[in-house]
Amino acid sequence: MPEVKTIKIINNRRGEVPSPCEVSPDFKVSPVHGKSEKNKGGETPPLQKDLQAGWINSNLEDVVDILDSRSVPINAEDREKRRGAIPYYGATGQVGWIDDYLFDEELVLLGEDGAPFLEPTKQKAYIIRGKSWVNNHAHVLRARNGIPNAYIKYYLDTVDYHKFVSGTTRLKLNQSAMR
Repeated sequence: MPEVKTIKIINNRRGEVPSPCEVSPDFKVSPVHGKSEKNKGGETPPLQKDLQAGWINSNLEDVVDILDSRSVPINAEDREKRRGAIPYYGATGQVGWIDDYLFDEELVLLGEDGAPFLEPTKQKAYIIRGKSWVNNHAHVLRARNGIPNAYIKYYLDTVDYHKFVSGTTRLKLNQSAMR
């Protein structure tokens, strides 16, 4: 069995450390799309200076597959006609059942609208497993590069979303801000 290392997210706004995730020894976030760890002046960017050796800051889109385009909304009336054994998910969790599925894997769902983005103790992301249908009120993410989905979920629950969401009565996290 391979050696297991523990990673902790230590840089969140509440100063708390969420539950650690176990990962394989080859886990490492690396630059994607030719991005460099140094800026044009040859200095390490401020966000990189506090990281341990071998780690870099990355945009979310560099470490997950964004599968939003595969989501399909179905109104409650049509869902009632298609009641089945497959969970139907929205922004904050399961909202019903349906007779077919769009996904059959472990994924991270992050609310797009209606999630408690500005409430630091509330969950914004959750993990689903197996056959499922996801509506258009949740972003659908799959971790890549050996990163566990659990790590992405814990990270997304610690983000300060103030600068990423818009709206006054119902906050929305659009895809471009999420990336």
